[in-house]
Amino acid sequence: MTPSVRVCASISGAASRSRRPNIDGDYIRDEDEQARYLRRQWGVFDEEGVDTAFWFTFAGYTPPHHEDPRYDLDMASYGVRKVMPDGSLAPKRSFHAMAEAYRSAQDAQGAGPKGDDAFEFPTSSLSRAERPRAGEPRGGSPARAP
Repeated sequence: MTPSVRVCASISGAASRSRRPNIDGDYIRDEDEQARYLRRQWGVFDEEGVDTAFWFTFAGYTPPHHEDPRYDLDMASYGVRKVMPDGSLAPKRSFHAMAEAYRSAQDAQGAGPKGDDAFEFPTSSLSRAERPRAGEPRGGSPARAP
């Protein structure tokens, strides 16, 4: 990130003296890479007999997603959800990879319901707009993914 001018936000006129942070360089957003990393880690944990593991970032709330790669600070976030410009959260491919890993683990253990209800994401932490709609699979709908 390279801000054009470093200023203290409490001074008069600070907003007109600097630009929003941007990425210095040409990078390509690759959500598949993050999903592959998650799957690879999950495989290692499974092979080693790890009982429980947590993904360390649900969403990077300070690096917002932007369609223009120069301002897509979320590109570097480990979050499985991206924060959209309006503040809503959208699932990344890694979110769906995690849901599938949980489904597979439940199927392998013979525990819980099968199919679309195999992974029940805790909706209490989601905004009303993000909660599954009536008749929609509990893990979310790929049609709603960006």
